Parts: sequence; structure tokens; C-alpha cells
Amino acid sequence: MALIRKELKHFKADCVFNDGAPNVGANWALDAYNQIELSLYALKIATQTLRKGGWFITKVFRSRDYNALMYVANQLFYKVESNKPASSRSTSAEIFMVCQGYKAPDSIDPKLLDPKYALEEVEDDANQGSAEKITSLKKLLTQKKNRSGYEEGRSILFTECDFMDFLKAASPHEYLSGFNRFKLSKEALAAIEGLKVPPDFKIVCEDLKTCGRREFSDLLKIKHKYQLRLENQNS
Repeated sequence: MALIRKELKHFKADCVFNDGAPNVGANWALDAYNQIELSLYALKIATQTLRKGGWFITKVFRSRDYNALMYVANQLFYKVESNKPASSRSTSAEIFMVCQGYKAPDSIDPKLLDPKYALEEVEDDANQGSAEKITSLKKLLTQKKNRSGYEEGRSILFTECDFMDFLKAASPHEYLSGFNRFKLSKEALAAIEGLKVPPDFKIVCEDLKTCGRREFSDLLKIKHKYQLRLENQNS
């Protein structure tokens, strides 16, 4: 931090970019957490060096702690969104969080930027092999998962299905828990044409493992609207 201050002198930065990453090993859950923790420390540096209205961009891994980092960033910036550039391998779990418009508050609670308080603790799934059927949004969200949010042995690769399959599914909650991504085929886009969908619908479909209650609820509402449309057409 002293070296950064020396370079900046009395100026403030327009943008802070973090492309750092931990040494990736065999433990994906630990690697994903370390990446989020590194991004949180980079965000802390950004709060000390950015001008008001500045930008912060950081590389992160999709994980359960990603939502906690998004929450922190939203307290400090007017607009926060994630993007996966075309140059990033589709099989890679990395995405880039883009934070626009630093609020430059007069004071920041230290706990907000402390990993011990800011990052969500997620217990390992002691019942990972459980075949219990998921029948509600509440059960889906309270089901214990590995910290990474990804299946054992599939931490980097996606398991995906067509969104049309989700629309037709008798047990939609199992699709939300069993897949990482919904592909938006022409058939699926045609099926929901004219239905009101949230602005981040396509982003949500890209990575289901970072979704929370609001995102899952939105997907279920779309399915419900689709079913109502079919019933009206057949009546």
C-alpha cells in the first residue's frame, strides 16, 4: 500500500484493476475462497485510492462467497455487474466484477472489508449423497452445499441444459439445484417472448450456482407465466 501511495502522490486513481489469483491447487473450495478473499483485499485498497465516481474491476471465481462480495461492492458503488469476456475460456470459472461509480463515503465500517465478517460461511455438505427430493424454493436455498457451490469433481466444468427443459419440467427445483447453466435456445426464447423477465435474466441463466432467493424466484415466476400462457391457449 505504501508503494501505491508513493506512485499516486496526492492524486486519486480513476480505476483500480485486480487480476491477481491464488496458486490453484487440488482443493477447489479453498482456491475459490482465496480468490474472493484476494478480491476483497483489493477492494479495500480501492477504497483508499479511488476518486469519487471511480471504477473497480476484479477477477473472481464463481463460488458461494461471490454473493457476499457482490453485497459489499454494492454498498460502495452505484452500479455493480459481472461479465465474462469472450477471451475467457468457457470452461473456466473466472468472471470479472465491474464496479462503477465509487460513492467515496466519509467512513466505512472496517467489518465490511474484513473477510471474517464480510464473507459468507458455508458448511460442507455432510449429506451430499442424499437423494431427498427438492420440492420448494426454501428447501433449495437451505440445502447445505460445498463452499464452491459446485459438484465434487465438476468444479470448473458446467453441467447445463436447455431452458426449455426447465420450462417443461414437472420438478423445476431439481433443475435449479442440479445444473450450473441454462442454455437459451431459439425454442426457449420464443416460448418466453412477450413475458416480463428481469433485466439480468440472461446473466442469471449463465451461472445458477451464484443465484440467491431473488434469482431463483424470478426463474420460477417465468416458468409459472409460461404455464399460464399454455393453459390459456389450450382453454
